[in-house]
Amino acid sequence: MSIKRKLMNYRITTLLDLMVFKVAGNCWNQQLLDIFQILPEQLPPHCPLGRRSIRIGQYWASSNYEGQNGRIVEIMGIRGNRFNGRSRTTAIPTEGWALANHSRGRLTWVTPCIHSDSGGAGATEYFQGTLRIYTLSEEVPRYRIADGNKINCVARAIRSSHEEDSPEP
Repeated sequence: MSIKRKLMNYRITTLLDLMVFKVAGNCWNQQLLDIFQILPEQLPPHCPLGRRSIRIGQYWASSNYEGQNGRIVEIMGIRGNRFNGRSRTTAIPTEGWALANHSRGRLTWVTPCIHSDSGGAGATEYFQGTLRIYTLSEEVPRYRIADGNKINCVARAIRSSHEEDSPEP
């Protein structure tokens, strides 16, 4: 797969998507640089200042909306400081924040909360509490087991995740 296609599937469209935004200072996201084999000398020497802008297609988790229980929200629409989102949860239930798991080649997969749904948006929410931003892989066909039944769905693997300051609307 070409690097351009891979970046598109991971929804990385600007250099800002390769950054970590913190009050202490912004820096390059080393997890993503490693995944895409981007060398530091290929990037500007210093990250731009400021805060991340919220955009449609980003994935966030908030302690206010069960992020600490594995819930991730895909931004589907934005209106002022509120957003419309579609919830995803880890395919294997987890205690705590859903994290990228790169040990021994294992991945952490997330699927839509509504098993038959790969589209559609949920409630209007806004960010508060502890926040994490996620970078997920391309969608792949998967299934979940619920009440002993195999349910077809789509899934994305968590490739990067970190705590971050609140984004600008």
